[in-house]
Amino acid sequence: MAEAYRRARVRAVRELAQSDDGIQELARVLQTEPDTFVRADAIAELSKDWSKSAIDVLSSALSDDAVSVRLNATRALGRIKSEATNQILGDILLESPDQRMRWLAARVLVEQHSDTAR
Repeated sequence: MAEAYRRARVRAVRELAQSDDGIQELARVLQTEPDTFVRADAIAELSKDWSKSAIDVLSSALSDDAVSVRLNATRALGRIKSEATNQILGDILLESPDQRMRWLAARVLVEQHSDTAR
C-alpha cells in the first residue's frame, strides 16, 4: 500500500512540474510532503529548471530535516552550474556543519572544471 501511495505521489510531482505554477507547487511539496523519496523527486524536477525561483527553492531544501533531501538538493544545485549555484555550493563547503554536505559540495565544484567553481 505504501509503495502504491509513493508511486502516485511521484507521478503527481512530475505532473506538477509541468504546470504553469510548477516551481511554486514543487516548493509546496518540499514543505509539506512527509515522504523523503517524494521530496527528493521534487528536487530532481526542480533541477531541470535553471531559473532563479528554482534555485531559491533548492537552496531552501538545503535545510530539510532529511539528510537525503539535503544531499539531493546539493547535487541538483551542482547540475545547474551557474554563478549563483557555485556561490551556494561554496557556502555549503565553508559553512555547513554536515561533513557529508561539505564533501559533496566540494566534489560537485571540482567536477565542474570551471574557474568560477575553483
